[in-house]
Amino acid sequence: MTLEELEAQYRAAIDILGNQLQNALLELSQAESRITQMGNSLQNLTRILEEFIQQQNQR
Repeated sequence: MTLEELEAQYRAAIDILGNQLQNALLELSQAESRITQMGNSLQNLTRILEEFIQQQNQR
């Protein structure tokens, strides 16, 4: 293997790793967004349930 071949393989591997890291960060960002949405949905469901329970207790 020549120095040029080693350099080319190294650069190709670094490019692949860079792309994988970028994809992982994008997926992490998307997961964080989904978790936030799930948290908001849970808060809404909790509020609705609490309101329902209060209405039932007032009867």
